[in-house]
Amino acid sequence: MKFHFLTIFPEMINAYIDEAMLKRAKAKKLADFAVVNIRDYSKERHQKTDDRPYGGGPGMVMTPEPILRAYSKLKLVQSRTLHKKPKVIMLSPSGKMFTNTIAKKMAKQYSDIVFVCG
Repeated sequence: MKFHFLTIFPEMINAYIDEAMLKRAKAKKLADFAVVNIRDYSKERHQKTDDRPYGGGPGMVMTPEPILRAYSKLKLVQSRTLHKKPKVIMLSPSGKMFTNTIAKKMAKQYSDIVFVCG
């Protein structure tokens, strides 16, 4: 199974991948990881990936274009036994927690899981 992370903070993700269980899983070829910096796919002069919300209001929102360009460059596994489309998970503080139970269920169905880290 391959896990792809689309993020603007690749160093944070790599720090977890290079430690403990994830490191051992990678060494035993039970899991593979790819970390993609969304900023590399921004066409903005300063590699900007966010903007003010449409209609005003506080805060910033991620712009979809760099995320979609980064996603289109992923090397996804094509498997006959598993679903051809990868599972894409948009991470959110208000979302459902990604647990071992969910991971085991998805491992049986998908060869690739893409985490979009906003």
